[in-house]
Amino acid sequence: MEAVLAEPRRLTSPQGATLKTEGSSEPVPLTGLAHDVLLSWKKEQADKAPFLFPSPVKPGQPITTVKTAWKTTLKNAGVAHFPIYHLRHVFCTRLSWVAPDAVVQRAMRHSSPETKRHYQLGMVEQVRQNLEKANEKVYGKGKALRFYDGQPAAGNEQEMTACK
Repeated sequence: MEAVLAEPRRLTSPQGATLKTEGSSEPVPLTGLAHDVLLSWKKEQADKAPFLFPSPVKPGQPITTVKTAWKTTLKNAGVAHFPIYHLRHVFCTRLSWVAPDAVVQRAMRHSSPETKRHYQLGMVEQVRQNLEKANEKVYGKGKALRFYDGQPAAGNEQEMTACK
């Protein structure tokens, strides 16, 4: 879990660090907010350890697992337990809303685009919203697509509204 806060706004693994996969050695880009929070955290921790994520148990060593810290964080925040890995699913889903598949694949560090499907959460609401946009583009705002049971007789239209 060793990490180095580097410029421009990225996390890197230190030389010689043990990594899970070859792709883990690539720098992790950080948003401005993430960078600022981590920089502030690093300044707070400067006297305690040289690591961005120091071990609370073994001073002078990097943290090796987040399980205990995650459970404690959720408990202190009054949030019901859920696996930290769920955050990866949320990240993938939200990035999928705004970025092309190649960017999501790179951000998730997947070697195959197919792996994204495992992490991407159901997008029912996004599908519905985009179908609404498509209908609006085709039929105009405020118009509804109507289906009739047979040929409508003049003045005796039995219609069902499919979309509004």
